[in-house]
Amino acid sequence: MGAFAPIYAGRMPGNMVCWCTMEAERVGRLFGFVGATVAVSVFTFFIAPLSVRAAFGVSPPFIHASHLSPGAKYSKTIYLVQDHPSEDLKVIAELSFPPKVQKWISLDTGFSFVIPKGVRQFPVTVSIAVPKEEKLAAYNGTLRFKTAPADQGLEGGQVAIALGALVNIDIVVGNEVYHKYRANIDLLDIEEGWSPRVRVRFFNEGNVAESFDRAVYRLYDEFRAISIAFAQKTSGFPLVPAFTTKEFVVEFPLQNLYLAVGNYWGEVQFFKNDKVVASNATVFRVLPKGTLQKGEGSAASSDFLFYLLFGILAVVVAVFVGLLRMKLTRSRKKKKLSHS
Repeated sequence: MGAFAPIYAGRMPGNMVCWCTMEAERVGRLFGFVGATVAVSVFTFFIAPLSVRAAFGVSPPFIHASHLSPGAKYSKTIYLVQDHPSEDLKVIAELSFPPKVQKWISLDTGFSFVIPKGVRQFPVTVSIAVPKEEKLAAYNGTLRFKTAPADQGLEGGQVAIALGALVNIDIVVGNEVYHKYRANIDLLDIEEGWSPRVRVRFFNEGNVAESFDRAVYRLYDEFRAISIAFAQKTSGFPLVPAFTTKEFVVEFPLQNLYLAVGNYWGEVQFFKNDKVVASNATVFRVLPKGTLQKGEGSAASSDFLFYLLFGILAVVVAVFVGLLRMKLTRSRKKKKLSHS
């Protein structure tokens, strides 16, 4: 039969061959569509739900608690993240460390807690307290988070180990003094009659307490064309404990100077061991009395500049949209006239 098939095909009329070819293409497209539909269905009903259930993790997935001295206290905040917080989520945290080291580690949430419905990022602060009698040593372990819906238990087969919800922890205890710190500063808006004020956020990542040595403040008119005053501070800076972040406000008194309402330019530098740790230079505002709460300053010119730029951008977009609409209207009118 196979020998006659080529002869028969060769004798088929041209329109019959064309019809067969078209039918073959149509059947091929049909099978392709059916195959794609099946693939999408499999992904929707089997793979997609698995990816949704696995959308739970932790950031950052590591804690490096090095340079800890005996008696030191260390803390770090991590975030449990979920993509679809559609229900309350029970969480149990488990440590994998030697028993004596497990006693050093605590969570501000406790080791069993619930993440409320609707919360995508849930903070957990991990604290490590090294005993004063501890000797030099290094430990490596993990902190694992197990999850289950709030209406289920956390025992047996109902527990779902969340993918990625594992934190690697390194703990190193030693007697070496370790200095590491940085700071962010903002010039604050103030009221008339107040002294210039600077908000400081000090990050001490070392294993000893730290503080600034001195700071200098230079005051100019709004355009930095005229120097108005100079102030230097050499004491009164808060001491920031090891492995701690602290926020505070530093005031720079100006002798025999009353700052009236208006805009001014300020430049400030903070020093530690004769090195500049942090600096900033920007415009700040002096507001009428009663505008701010007593003893406080408002966030200064960074917010002001942001809103100013945002307003300018909004105006530009509005003008552009208006011109575009005018152009479209004119083109439509021209088309109507040409058709008429």
